[in-house]
Amino acid sequence: MSGITFTISFEGQLGDGTPLAPKTLSVAHLLELLAPIERAISATSGAVGAALTELDCRREGSVIAECYVPEPHALAAHQVQRSVREGATAELPEAARAELSNFSAALLKRRWSSQLRIAGEPPARVDADHLIAPVAQAPRVTGATTIYGVVTNVGGLDASKNVRLRTRTGDLTVHMSESLARKVAQHIFDEVGLEGTAVWDSATMSLVAFDATRLLEYRRTSASEAFERLRDVAGEDFDEVDPDEYVRRLRGGGGA
Repeated sequence: MSGITFTISFEGQLGDGTPLAPKTLSVAHLLELLAPIERAISATSGAVGAALTELDCRREGSVIAECYVPEPHALAAHQVQRSVREGATAELPEAARAELSNFSAALLKRRWSSQLRIAGEPPARVDADHLIAPVAQAPRVTGATTIYGVVTNVGGLDASKNVRLRTRTGDLTVHMSESLARKVAQHIFDEVGLEGTAVWDSATMSLVAFDATRLLEYRRTSASEAFERLRDVAGEDFDEVDPDEYVRRLRGGGGA
């Protein structure tokens, strides 16, 4: 399936009674509203890269945001739109359902309504009469940790909330400040170490969220390089150590 246009409209009034319109809704506010939809699509597709691009905002009396969804995410966008339309968000991944619930709650708080549209499909409404229920969650465990992985994406409507890291256990979306995202972007497709606060599911101990606060000075090295550095520090104590033989013995390869 090729890329598609995903249209998200908003109707309502601001707190002072001013009707919603492109000139009354700041770009930053609009991006904040659209971010949960982008993350829901990304969580459903599992693909890397920005899910919503080429934003265009138009029409007085309401706000209509037209976004392009590239091919890796197009099918997921259809799934998200259909599940919202049919009230069947339970079929989506938990992370996607949580993002859609946050989107619904944000609209309810403002007393706004929204429609998600894809050409050829009936619209999916989100408003006070079409709420997306929050996801029942197991208790969460929070703590400081360090995560290592390959940076696969820094971009989308809000780059600081769409940094993708490929770890040993799978792809992870990392939240961070905009300034930190700029630093991480310089290491695209490189392995990095990020320090921050993680949230785990207490039932499975799987990682469900990670807020990074610092990019570590880290570079992946081979075992031989690591031994060379140890030799520089320890001097003659390491002169007789063959790093390849030592690693082979650690892995159960035998030897004297």
